[in-house]
Amino acid sequence: ANVDWPEKFDRIRLILLKCSTVLPIKMEKENLSFQEKFQREHRHTKLNTHKLTIAFREIFRETCLESHRNELKVLWQRFENAVDRKNDFIESLKKKLQEGESQYVFAYRKHLDDIDTMIGIQRERLDRLKTVYISEKDVLCRDFEIAKQSIEESHWENVNRLKDLLEALDDERTTKAKDIEDDLDFKKEELKNKLLEEKQSLCVVMEAVMEKLWLEFQKALKSYTEQTSERRKAFEELKIKDERSASEIDMQMKRIQDLNEKISKLKNRIQEINNVHELDTKRLCEEREEINSYLMSMKRNLTKQRSLWRHWIQEMTISYDHAKKILTKTLDKLCKVLKHHEICQRLEMRHEKILPFPSSTLNESEKEIIAETCSKNDLPMAEYLGDIYVMEKFWGRYNTILIETKVLEVERVNLLEENSRLKDAVKNYLLGLEDDALTKLRRASMSNVGDADVSEIKEAVSAILSTNPVVLNDPGKRKEYVTVGATSVP
Repeated sequence: ANVDWPEKFDRIRLILLKCSTVLPIKMEKENLSFQEKFQREHRHTKLNTHKLTIAFREIFRETCLESHRNELKVLWQRFENAVDRKNDFIESLKKKLQEGESQYVFAYRKHLDDIDTMIGIQRERLDRLKTVYISEKDVLCRDFEIAKQSIEESHWENVNRLKDLLEALDDERTTKAKDIEDDLDFKKEELKNKLLEEKQSLCVVMEAVMEKLWLEFQKALKSYTEQTSERRKAFEELKIKDERSASEIDMQMKRIQDLNEKISKLKNRIQEINNVHELDTKRLCEEREEINSYLMSMKRNLTKQRSLWRHWIQEMTISYDHAKKILTKTLDKLCKVLKHHEICQRLEMRHEKILPFPSSTLNESEKEIIAETCSKNDLPMAEYLGDIYVMEKFWGRYNTILIETKVLEVERVNLLEENSRLKDAVKNYLLGLEDDALTKLRRASMSNVGDADVSEIKEAVSAILSTNPVVLNDPGKRKEYVTVGATSVP
Protein backbone atom coordinates (compact mmCIF):
# COMPACT_ATOMS: atom_id res chain seq x y z
CA ALA A 1 0.00 0.00 0.00
CA ASN A 2 1.22 3.37 -0.92
CA VAL A 3 1.18 5.42 2.32
CA ASP A 4 2.53 8.90 2.64
CA TRP A 5 4.12 8.53 6.00
CA PRO A 6 5.88 11.84 6.23
CA GLU A 7 2.73 13.77 5.60
CA LYS A 8 1.04 11.75 8.20
CA PHE A 9 3.85 12.44 10.63
CA ASP A 10 3.63 16.08 9.84
CA ARG A 11 -0.02 16.10 10.40
CA ILE A 12 0.49 14.26 13.63
CA ARG A 13 3.18 16.70 14.61
CA LEU A 14 0.96 19.62 13.75
CA ILE A 15 -1.83 18.08 15.72
CA LEU A 16 0.49 17.51 18.65
CA LEU A 17 1.66 21.09 18.42
CA LYS A 18 -1.86 22.33 18.33
CA CYS A 19 -2.66 20.12 21.22
CA SER A 20 0.35 21.36 23.13
CA THR A 21 -0.76 24.92 22.56
CA VAL A 22 -4.43 24.36 23.08
CA LEU A 23 -4.20 22.10 26.14
CA PRO A 24 -2.56 24.63 28.45
CA ILE A 25 -5.09 27.22 27.41
CA LYS A 26 -7.86 24.80 28.09
CA MET A 27 -6.23 23.84 31.31
CA GLU A 28 -5.95 27.46 32.30
CA LYS A 29 -9.52 28.06 31.29
CA GLU A 30 -10.58 25.00 33.20
CA ASN A 31 -8.51 26.12 36.15
CA LEU A 32 -10.07 29.55 36.00
CA SER A 33 -13.54 28.10 35.71
CA PHE A 34 -12.78 25.70 38.53
CA GLN A 35 -11.49 28.52 40.69
CA GLU A 36 -14.59 30.53 39.93
CA LYS A 37 -16.75 27.56 40.70
CA PHE A 38 -14.77 26.92 43.89
CA GLN A 39 -15.11 30.52 44.97
CA ARG A 40 -18.77 30.48 44.11
CA GLU A 41 -19.22 27.21 45.99
CA HIS A 42 -17.22 28.61 48.86
CA ARG A 43 -19.49 31.67 48.97
CA HIS A 44 -22.55 29.44 48.76
CA THR A 45 -21.20 27.20 51.52
CA LYS A 46 -20.57 30.25 53.71
CA LEU A 47 -24.10 31.48 53.05
CA ASN A 48 -25.54 28.02 53.62
CA THR A 49 -23.51 27.51 56.80
CA HIS A 50 -24.64 30.91 58.01
CA LYS A 51 -28.27 30.03 57.19
CA LEU A 52 -27.83 26.63 58.82
CA THR A 53 -26.39 28.19 61.97
CA ILE A 54 -29.27 30.68 62.07
CA ALA A 55 -31.80 27.88 61.54
CA PHE A 56 -30.00 25.71 64.11
CA ARG A 57 -30.03 28.59 66.56
CA GLU A 58 -33.77 29.15 65.98
CA ILE A 59 -34.51 25.43 66.33
CA PHE A 60 -32.31 25.18 69.42
CA ARG A 61 -33.98 28.28 70.88
CA GLU A 62 -37.42 26.80 70.24
CA THR A 63 -36.43 23.45 71.74
CA CYS A 64 -34.95 25.16 74.80
CA LEU A 65 -38.05 27.32 75.18
CA GLU A 66 -40.29 24.29 74.84
CA SER A 67 -38.24 22.33 77.36
CA HIS A 68 -38.28 25.27 79.78
CA ARG A 69 -42.01 25.73 79.23
CA ASN A 70 -42.64 22.04 79.84
CA GLU A 71 -40.54 22.14 82.98
CA LEU A 72 -42.42 25.24 84.13
CA LYS A 73 -45.74 23.52 83.39
CA VAL A 74 -44.65 20.46 85.36
CA LEU A 75 -43.53 22.65 88.24
CA TRP A 76 -46.79 24.61 88.13
CA GLN A 77 -48.84 21.40 88.09
CA ARG A 78 -46.88 20.07 91.05
CA PHE A 79 -47.38 23.34 92.84
CA GLU A 80 -51.14 23.25 92.16
CA ASN A 81 -51.31 19.61 93.30
CA ALA A 82 -49.52 20.50 96.53
CA VAL A 83 -51.89 23.44 97.07
CA ASP A 84 -54.91 21.20 96.41
CA ARG A 85 -53.59 18.60 98.82
CA LYS A 86 -53.06 21.21 101.50
CA ASN A 87 -56.54 22.64 100.92
CA ASP A 88 -58.10 19.17 101.04
CA PHE A 89 -56.22 18.37 104.22
CA ILE A 90 -57.29 21.68 105.80
CA GLU A 91 -60.92 21.06 104.78
CA SER A 92 -60.79 17.54 106.22
CA LEU A 93 -59.40 18.96 109.46
CA LYS A 94 -62.19 21.55 109.51
CA LYS A 95 -64.80 18.83 108.96
CA LYS A 96 -63.30 16.73 111.73
CA LEU A 97 -63.29 19.72 114.04
CA GLN A 98 -66.95 20.39 113.21
CA GLU A 99 -67.80 16.74 113.81
CA GLY A 100 -65.94 16.82 117.12
CA GLU A 101 -67.78 19.99 118.14
CA SER A 102 -71.14 18.49 117.12
CA GLN A 103 -70.36 15.33 119.09
CA TYR A 104 -69.34 17.43 122.08
CA VAL A 105 -72.56 19.48 121.82
CA PHE A 106 -74.62 16.28 121.48
CA ALA A 107 -72.90 14.67 124.48
CA TYR A 108 -73.32 17.88 126.48
CA ARG A 109 -77.04 18.07 125.63
CA LYS A 110 -77.47 14.41 126.50
CA HIS A 111 -75.70 15.01 129.77
CA LEU A 112 -78.01 17.96 130.53
CA ASP A 113 -81.08 15.87 129.62
CA ASP A 114 -79.89 13.11 131.94
CA ILE A 115 -79.34 15.66 134.69
CA ASP A 116 -82.87 17.01 134.13
CA THR A 117 -84.27 13.47 134.39
CA MET A 118 -82.29 12.89 137.57
CA ILE A 119 -83.58 16.15 139.02
CA GLY A 120 -87.15 15.21 138.05
CA ILE A 121 -86.78 11.77 139.64
CA GLN A 122 -85.30 13.37 142.76
CA ARG A 123 -88.19 15.83 142.87
CA GLU A 124 -90.69 12.99 142.54
CA ARG A 125 -88.89 11.16 145.33
CA LEU A 126 -89.01 14.30 147.47
CA ASP A 127 -92.72 14.69 146.71
CA ARG A 128 -93.31 11.07 147.73
CA LEU A 129 -91.32 11.59 150.93
CA LYS A 130 -93.28 14.76 151.57
CA THR A 131 -96.60 12.97 151.11
CA VAL A 132 -95.44 10.13 153.37
CA TYR A 133 -94.30 12.68 155.91
CA ILE A 134 -97.63 14.53 155.73
CA SER A 135 -99.59 11.29 156.01
CA GLU A 136 -97.52 10.17 159.00
CA LYS A 137 -97.92 13.59 160.51
CA ASP A 138 -101.71 13.48 160.05
CA VAL A 139 -101.88 9.97 161.49
CA LEU A 140 -99.83 10.99 164.52
CA CYS A 141 -101.92 14.12 165.04
CA ARG A 142 -105.17 12.16 164.81
CA ASP A 143 -103.91 9.46 167.14
CA PHE A 144 -102.87 12.15 169.54
CA GLU A 145 -106.30 13.82 169.41
CA ILE A 146 -108.04 10.46 169.93
CA ALA A 147 -105.85 9.64 172.91
CA LYS A 148 -106.35 13.11 174.31
CA GLN A 149 -110.15 12.95 174.14
CA SER A 150 -110.32 9.45 175.58
CA ILE A 151 -108.00 10.44 178.44
CA GLU A 152 -109.93 13.66 179.16
CA GLU A 153 -113.19 11.71 179.31
CA SER A 154 -111.84 8.88 181.46
CA HIS A 155 -108.98 10.24 183.59
CA TRP A 156 -108.14 13.88 184.22
CA GLU A 157 -104.99 12.93 186.01
CA ASN A 158 -103.11 11.89 182.81
CA VAL A 159 -103.30 15.35 181.18
CA ASN A 160 -99.71 16.23 182.05
CA ARG A 161 -98.51 12.89 180.70
CA LEU A 162 -100.31 13.54 177.39
CA LYS A 163 -98.72 16.99 177.19
CA ASP A 164 -95.31 15.41 177.57
CA LEU A 165 -96.15 12.93 174.82
CA LEU A 166 -97.28 15.79 172.57
CA GLU A 167 -94.01 17.65 173.13
CA ALA A 168 -92.03 14.48 172.40
CA LEU A 169 -93.98 13.92 169.19
CA ASP A 170 -93.38 17.53 168.14
CA ASP A 171 -89.66 17.15 168.84
CA GLU A 172 -89.49 13.94 166.81
CA ARG A 173 -91.39 15.57 163.97
CA THR A 174 -89.09 18.59 163.93
CA THR A 175 -85.99 16.39 164.12
CA LYS A 176 -87.28 14.23 161.26
CA ALA A 177 -88.09 17.31 159.19
CA LYS A 178 -84.65 18.79 159.90
CA ASP A 179 -82.93 15.50 159.05
CA ILE A 180 -84.87 15.18 155.79
CA GLU A 181 -84.12 18.82 154.85
CA ASP A 182 -80.43 18.38 155.70
CA ASP A 183 -80.24 15.20 153.60
CA LEU A 184 -82.00 16.96 150.74
CA ASP A 185 -79.66 19.98 150.87
CA PHE A 186 -76.62 17.70 151.09
CA LYS A 187 -77.74 15.66 148.07
CA LYS A 188 -78.46 18.83 146.09
CA GLU A 189 -74.99 20.20 146.86
CA GLU A 190 -73.40 16.85 145.91
CA LEU A 191 -75.25 16.81 142.57
CA LYS A 192 -74.28 20.43 141.86
CA ASN A 193 -70.63 19.78 142.69
CA LYS A 194 -70.54 16.64 140.53
CA LEU A 195 -72.11 18.49 137.62
CA LEU A 196 -69.68 21.39 137.93
CA GLU A 197 -66.68 19.03 138.13
CA GLU A 198 -67.79 17.07 135.05
CA LYS A 199 -68.45 20.28 133.12
CA GLN A 200 -65.05 21.74 134.04
CA SER A 201 -63.25 18.51 133.12
CA LEU A 202 -64.98 18.38 129.73
CA CYS A 203 -64.17 22.04 129.06
CA VAL A 204 -60.50 21.53 129.97
CA VAL A 205 -60.21 18.45 127.72
CA MET A 206 -61.85 20.17 124.77
CA GLU A 207 -59.74 23.33 125.21
CA ALA A 208 -56.56 21.22 125.23
CA VAL A 209 -57.67 19.40 122.06
CA MET A 210 -58.52 22.70 120.34
CA GLU A 211 -55.17 24.24 121.31
CA LYS A 212 -53.30 21.19 120.03
CA LEU A 213 -55.16 21.24 116.71
CA TRP A 214 -54.63 25.00 116.38
CA LEU A 215 -50.87 24.63 116.92
CA GLU A 216 -50.70 21.84 114.35
CA PHE A 217 -52.64 23.98 111.90
CA GLN A 218 -50.27 26.91 112.49
CA LYS A 219 -47.24 24.66 111.91
CA ALA A 220 -48.69 23.27 108.68
CA LEU A 221 -49.55 26.79 107.48
CA LYS A 222 -46.06 28.05 108.31
CA SER A 223 -44.34 25.18 106.49
CA TYR A 224 -46.64 25.67 103.54
CA THR A 225 -45.89 29.40 103.33
CA GLU A 226 -42.14 28.73 103.58
CA GLN A 227 -42.24 26.13 100.81
CA THR A 228 -44.38 28.30 98.54
CA SER A 229 -42.10 31.32 99.11
CA GLU A 230 -39.02 29.27 98.17
CA ARG A 231 -40.71 27.94 95.07
CA ARG A 232 -41.83 31.40 94.03
CA LYS A 233 -38.31 32.68 94.39
CA ALA A 234 -37.00 29.76 92.33
CA PHE A 235 -39.67 30.38 89.73
CA GLU A 236 -38.80 34.08 89.49
CA GLU A 237 -35.09 33.28 89.23
CA LEU A 238 -35.77 30.77 86.45
CA LYS A 239 -37.91 33.30 84.63
CA ILE A 240 -35.19 35.97 84.83
CA LYS A 241 -32.59 33.49 83.69
CA ASP A 242 -34.79 32.41 80.81
CA GLU A 243 -35.22 36.02 79.67
CA ARG A 244 -31.49 36.63 79.92
CA SER A 245 -30.70 33.44 78.01
CA ALA A 246 -33.27 34.33 75.32
CA SER A 247 -31.63 37.77 74.86
CA GLU A 248 -28.05 36.49 74.95
CA ILE A 249 -28.35 33.21 72.99
CA ASP A 250 -26.87 34.77 69.81
CA MET A 251 -23.93 36.30 71.66
CA GLN A 252 -23.18 33.69 74.31
CA MET A 253 -23.46 30.17 72.85
CA LYS A 254 -20.54 29.12 74.98
CA ARG A 255 -22.58 29.63 78.15
CA ILE A 256 -25.11 26.97 77.15
CA GLN A 257 -23.17 24.35 79.05
CA ASP A 258 -23.10 26.55 82.15
CA LEU A 259 -26.83 27.11 81.81
CA ASN A 260 -27.39 23.37 81.46
CA GLU A 261 -25.36 22.81 84.60
CA LYS A 262 -27.39 25.44 86.43
CA ILE A 263 -30.59 23.82 85.17
CA SER A 264 -29.41 20.45 86.46
CA LYS A 265 -28.61 22.06 89.81
CA LEU A 266 -32.06 23.61 89.90
CA LYS A 267 -33.59 20.24 89.08
CA ASN A 268 -31.69 18.67 91.93
CA ARG A 269 -32.83 21.43 94.22
CA ILE A 270 -36.45 20.98 93.11
CA GLN A 271 -36.08 17.25 93.69
CA GLU A 272 -34.79 17.94 97.18
CA ILE A 273 -37.70 20.30 97.82
CA ASN A 274 -40.12 17.65 96.59
CA ASN A 275 -38.50 15.10 98.88
CA VAL A 276 -38.86 17.50 101.81
CA HIS A 277 -42.46 18.11 100.81
CA GLU A 278 -43.12 14.37 100.68
CA LEU A 279 -41.61 13.99 104.14
CA ASP A 280 -43.86 16.80 105.40
CA THR A 281 -46.89 15.16 103.83
CA LYS A 282 -45.97 11.86 105.46
CA ARG A 283 -45.60 13.61 108.79
CA LEU A 284 -48.97 15.30 108.34
CA CYS A 285 -50.56 11.96 107.43
CA GLU A 286 -49.11 10.41 110.59
CA GLU A 287 -50.46 13.29 112.63
CA ARG A 288 -53.84 12.83 110.98
CA GLU A 289 -53.78 9.14 111.90
CA GLU A 290 -52.93 10.06 115.49
CA ILE A 291 -55.82 12.53 115.56
CA ASN A 292 -58.13 9.87 114.12
CA SER A 293 -57.02 7.38 116.79
CA TYR A 294 -57.62 9.99 119.49
CA LEU A 295 -61.08 10.72 118.08
CA MET A 296 -61.85 6.99 117.99
CA SER A 297 -60.81 6.65 121.63
CA MET A 298 -63.06 9.61 122.48
CA LYS A 299 -65.92 7.94 120.60
CA ARG A 300 -65.34 4.69 122.49
CA ASN A 301 -65.41 6.54 125.80
CA LEU A 302 -68.62 8.27 124.76
CA THR A 303 -70.20 4.95 123.78
CA LYS A 304 -69.19 3.46 127.15
CA GLN A 305 -70.71 6.41 128.97
CA ARG A 306 -73.86 6.13 126.87
CA SER A 307 -74.15 2.41 127.69
CA LEU A 308 -73.73 3.18 131.40
CA TRP A 309 -76.37 5.90 131.23
CA ARG A 310 -78.71 3.55 129.34
CA HIS A 311 -78.22 0.83 131.96
CA TRP A 312 -78.89 3.33 134.72
CA ILE A 313 -82.00 4.63 132.92
CA GLN A 314 -83.26 1.06 132.42
CA GLU A 315 -82.86 0.38 136.14
CA MET A 316 -84.65 3.63 136.94
CA THR A 317 -87.49 2.75 134.54
CA ILE A 318 -87.82 -0.71 136.13
CA SER A 319 -87.98 0.84 139.61
CA TYR A 320 -90.40 3.46 138.29
CA ASP A 321 -92.68 0.75 136.84
CA HIS A 322 -92.54 -1.20 140.12
CA ALA A 323 -93.40 1.92 142.14
CA LYS A 324 -96.14 2.77 139.65
CA LYS A 325 -97.69 -0.69 140.07
CA ILE A 326 -97.58 -0.34 143.86
CA LEU A 327 -99.17 3.12 143.64
CA THR A 328 -101.91 1.83 141.32
CA LYS A 329 -102.66 -0.98 143.79
CA THR A 330 -102.82 1.47 146.69
CA LEU A 331 -105.03 3.83 144.66
CA ASP A 332 -107.39 0.96 143.82
CA LYS A 333 -107.56 0.08 147.51
CA LEU A 334 -108.26 3.71 148.37
CA CYS A 335 -111.00 3.90 145.74
CA LYS A 336 -112.60 0.75 147.16
CA VAL A 337 -112.36 2.10 150.71
CA LEU A 338 -113.91 5.42 149.63
CA LYS A 339 -116.74 3.61 147.85
CA HIS A 340 -117.45 1.54 150.98
CA HIS A 341 -117.25 4.76 153.00
CA GLU A 342 -119.88 6.38 150.77
CA ILE A 343 -122.11 3.31 151.10
CA CYS A 344 -121.72 3.33 154.89
CA GLN A 345 -122.40 7.07 154.95
CA ARG A 346 -125.69 6.51 153.16
CA LEU A 347 -126.70 3.79 155.65
CA GLU A 348 -125.79 5.80 158.78
CA MET A 349 -128.35 6.79 161.42
CA ARG A 350 -128.83 10.28 162.77
CA HIS A 351 -126.96 9.73 166.02
CA GLU A 352 -124.13 8.05 164.03
CA LYS A 353 -123.73 11.09 161.76
CA ILE A 354 -122.88 13.24 164.80
CA LEU A 355 -119.06 13.09 165.14
CA PRO A 356 -117.19 13.90 168.40
CA PHE A 357 -114.50 15.74 166.39
CA PRO A 358 -114.26 19.24 164.93
CA SER A 359 -115.33 19.68 161.31
CA SER A 360 -111.81 20.60 160.18
CA THR A 361 -108.35 20.50 161.78
CA LEU A 362 -107.06 23.50 159.83
CA ASN A 363 -105.95 26.82 161.30
CA GLU A 364 -107.21 30.19 160.12
CA SER A 365 -104.00 30.82 158.15
CA GLU A 366 -104.31 27.45 156.40
CA LYS A 367 -107.96 28.18 155.60
CA GLU A 368 -106.98 31.54 154.08
CA ILE A 369 -104.30 29.84 151.92
CA ILE A 370 -106.88 27.28 150.70
CA ALA A 371 -109.38 30.05 149.89
CA GLU A 372 -106.71 31.94 147.89
CA THR A 373 -105.81 28.82 145.89
CA CYS A 374 -109.49 28.14 145.14
CA SER A 375 -110.01 31.76 144.06
CA LYS A 376 -107.13 31.42 141.56
CA ASN A 377 -109.11 28.73 139.65
CA ASP A 378 -106.39 26.15 140.18
CA LEU A 379 -108.27 22.96 139.18
CA PRO A 380 -105.59 20.41 140.26
CA MET A 381 -105.26 22.10 143.65
CA ALA A 382 -109.06 22.23 144.06
CA GLU A 383 -109.31 18.52 143.28
CA TYR A 384 -106.52 17.82 145.77
CA LEU A 385 -108.33 19.86 148.47
CA GLY A 386 -111.59 18.01 147.72
CA ASP A 387 -109.79 14.72 148.23
CA ILE A 388 -108.39 16.06 151.51
CA TYR A 389 -111.91 16.94 152.77
CA VAL A 390 -113.18 13.49 151.80
CA MET A 391 -110.27 11.82 153.60
CA GLU A 392 -110.87 13.99 156.68
CA LYS A 393 -114.49 12.79 156.84
CA PHE A 394 -113.38 9.20 156.31
CA TRP A 395 -110.75 9.32 159.06
CA GLY A 396 -113.19 11.10 161.38
CA ARG A 397 -115.69 8.26 161.03
CA TYR A 398 -112.93 5.70 161.33
CA ASN A 399 -111.75 7.31 164.58
CA THR A 400 -115.32 7.43 165.93
CA ILE A 401 -115.65 3.72 165.21
CA LEU A 402 -112.39 3.04 167.03
CA ILE A 403 -113.59 5.11 170.00
CA GLU A 404 -116.92 3.26 170.07
CA THR A 405 -115.15 -0.11 169.93
CA LYS A 406 -112.93 0.91 172.85
CA VAL A 407 -115.98 2.14 174.80
CA LEU A 408 -117.86 -1.07 174.06
CA GLU A 409 -114.90 -3.13 175.21
CA VAL A 410 -114.77 -1.14 178.47
CA GLU A 411 -118.54 -1.54 178.88
CA ARG A 412 -118.27 -5.26 178.20
CA VAL A 413 -115.62 -5.61 180.92
CA ASN A 414 -117.78 -3.59 183.34
CA LEU A 415 -120.85 -5.65 182.48
CA LEU A 416 -118.97 -8.89 182.99
CA GLU A 417 -117.80 -7.66 186.38
CA GLU A 418 -121.35 -6.58 187.30
CA ASN A 419 -122.71 -9.90 186.07
CA SER A 420 -120.27 -11.86 188.22
CA ARG A 421 -121.07 -9.65 191.21
CA LEU A 422 -124.80 -10.11 190.67
CA LYS A 423 -124.33 -13.84 190.35
CA ASP A 424 -122.59 -13.89 193.70
CA ALA A 425 -125.34 -11.71 195.23
CA VAL A 426 -128.08 -13.92 193.80
CA LYS A 427 -126.25 -17.01 194.99
CA ASN A 428 -125.89 -15.63 198.52
CA TYR A 429 -129.45 -14.31 198.58
CA LEU A 430 -131.03 -17.48 197.27
CA LEU A 431 -129.39 -19.60 199.95
CA GLY A 432 -131.77 -18.10 202.53
CA LEU A 433 -134.95 -18.50 200.51
CA GLU A 434 -137.48 -21.17 200.98
CA ASP A 435 -137.35 -24.49 199.25
CA ASP A 436 -140.24 -23.56 196.93
CA ALA A 437 -138.42 -20.57 195.42
CA LEU A 438 -135.24 -22.62 195.12
CA THR A 439 -137.03 -25.43 193.38
CA LYS A 440 -138.65 -22.94 190.97
CA LEU A 441 -135.32 -21.32 190.15
CA ARG A 442 -133.66 -24.68 189.73
CA ARG A 443 -136.41 -25.87 187.39
CA ALA A 444 -136.15 -22.63 185.39
CA SER A 445 -132.35 -22.86 185.16
CA MET A 446 -132.42 -26.59 184.32
CA SER A 447 -134.89 -26.09 181.47
CA ASN A 448 -133.08 -22.89 180.19
CA VAL A 449 -136.29 -20.96 180.87
CA GLY A 450 -138.13 -22.82 178.20
CA ASP A 451 -140.78 -24.93 179.96
CA ALA A 452 -140.99 -23.19 183.38
CA ASP A 453 -143.21 -20.35 184.34
CA VAL A 454 -141.22 -17.34 183.06
CA SER A 455 -143.46 -14.83 184.76
CA GLU A 456 -142.87 -16.36 188.19
CA ILE A 457 -139.09 -16.36 187.64
CA LYS A 458 -139.15 -12.71 186.55
CA GLU A 459 -141.18 -11.73 189.60
CA ALA A 460 -138.78 -13.59 191.89
CA VAL A 461 -135.67 -12.05 190.31
CA SER A 462 -137.20 -8.56 190.31
CA ALA A 463 -138.05 -8.99 193.96
CA ILE A 464 -134.48 -10.05 194.62
CA LEU A 465 -132.78 -7.30 192.60
CA SER A 466 -135.21 -4.43 193.22
CA THR A 467 -132.95 -3.22 195.96
CA ASN A 468 -129.75 -3.10 193.72
CA PRO A 469 -130.26 -1.63 190.22
CA VAL A 470 -127.17 -1.30 187.96
CA VAL A 471 -126.56 1.86 185.96
CA LEU A 472 -124.49 1.53 182.75
CA ASN A 473 -123.20 4.05 180.24
CA ASP A 474 -124.22 3.85 176.58
CA PRO A 475 -122.43 6.02 173.91
CA GLY A 476 -125.67 7.88 173.11
CA LYS A 477 -127.97 7.37 176.10
CA ARG A 478 -128.03 6.33 179.78
CA LYS A 479 -130.12 3.22 180.52
CA GLU A 480 -130.72 0.96 183.50
CA TYR A 481 -129.87 -2.67 182.84
CA VAL A 482 -130.56 -5.61 185.06
CA THR A 483 -128.64 -8.71 184.05
CA VAL A 484 -129.15 -12.25 185.13
CA GLY A 485 -126.58 -14.96 184.50
CA ALA A 486 -127.49 -17.59 181.99
CA THR A 487 -125.95 -20.30 184.14
CA SER A 488 -128.07 -22.33 186.53
CA VAL A 489 -128.19 -21.23 190.12
CA PRO A 490 -126.90 -23.97 192.53
